[in-house]
Amino acid sequence: MNVHQSAAKGLHYKPWGDHRRSPVVMVLQNERFYADFLEDMLAAMGFSVGGAFCRCSDTEEWLRSESPDVAVIDAEVQDGRCRDIAGTLRARGVPFVVYSTMPIIEPVSDRVLGHGTFLKKPSSRRKMLAAVRAAVARR
Repeated sequence: MNVHQSAAKGLHYKPWGDHRRSPVVMVLQNERFYADFLEDMLAAMGFSVGGAFCRCSDTEEWLRSESPDVAVIDAEVQDGRCRDIAGTLRARGVPFVVYSTMPIIEPVSDRVLGHGTFLKKPSSRRKMLAAVRAAVARR
């Protein structure tokens, strides 16, 4: 989706401006459809997508040399639960959104994933954008 398509769908493109770089978002989702959808949507909204993954192992490899400003992760992906990824992000001070079909995750029930902002699949683009922007503001 390009900027014009986003505007046609009622989404407002707001670039981050030339005076600073776009926040880098890392995406980790169980299904390639969601990973690609989020990558396209976030890029169209002015974010830089550092990587869109469907496996924890691929994400861990990327995180060895990179660090995003914010992440959108699933609770569980093709090769397991995302607690270790969430723990790595939390240790680095990287805020994250948990975008999942699983029931609401709270700090009491999951001491790692519960520190992210929870957004249930499917969700509107506006809610996702608001959650990611709020996470960037917390950084």
